[in-house]
Amino acid sequence: HRNPGPVQGTLEEVLAQRIGSPHERLPTAESLIEENLLGHNVTDVEVMTAIKQAEISLKTLVQVRNKVVEAYNELKQVQL
Repeated sequence: HRNPGPVQGTLEEVLAQRIGSPHERLPTAESLIEENLLGHNVTDVEVMTAIKQAEISLKTLVQVRNKVVEAYNELKQVQL
C-alpha cells in the first residue's frame, strides 16, 4: 500500500481524485455493458470491474455525505 501523497484542493477535488466520481463511473460501466452485449471486444471481467468501481464510488460518496450531515448536526448542538 503506497502513500498517495499530501492532500490538496477542495473536498470535492480530493474525493474525486481518491475515489472517483460516481457520475463518471456509472456511464463507463453502462457503456461497457452495452459494448459487451453488442459483442464488441469487452470482457465480462471488465464489465464487472467497472460495475464494482461505480458501486464502491457511490457507497463511499453516501458514507461521506452521512458523516458530513452527522458533523453538521453535532455543530448545531454546540452552544456558544
